[in-house]
Amino acid sequence: MFGLGHLFYPWGGLLQILALVHFVKRRPETYWLWIILIGGPIGASAYLLVEAAPDARLLGGVFQGFGRRSRIQKLETDILDNPSAGNYEEVAELYLEEKRFQQARQAFSKAIDGYAARRAGGAHQTRRRARHQPGPNGRRSAKEAPAIGPRHCAPGQRERNP
Repeated sequence: MFGLGHLFYPWGGLLQILALVHFVKRRPETYWLWIILIGGPIGASAYLLVEAAPDARLLGGVFQGFGRRSRIQKLETDILDNPSAGNYEEVAELYLEEKRFQQARQAFSKAIDGYAARRAGGAHQTRRRARHQPGPNGRRSAKEAPAIGPRHCAPGQRERNP
């Protein structure tokens, strides 16, 4: 008569309804239906913990839209300060997720141009360094190579002819 059952009564039914709705949408193993129906609120709670709780992480994408827009704005201002290929690539990926395809294409084009320019500049620097730095023998070019001693000469020669 003075029990606390009236506090828990509607919540058990709501748990069962929630578990049944999830069961119908996801269609897990059939034995879960029996656990929900026969087990009452305890069975529904077990189902929700085992089957529905792992699905809750899938809802994370619903709330990321707001963060994505602010991230795009931050990257756009970063690009004004530092127009690097990495920033363009990151903002292009975010544009794709927002389905802003024209802006994504432009940002990807700028990122590719930035990577190509950096790669070409790096190759130019490598060639320049190779031309101006001394080689393994301490000389700058093959024309300045030292005379090779008798043991490096062809058989029958005493010294290498320059």
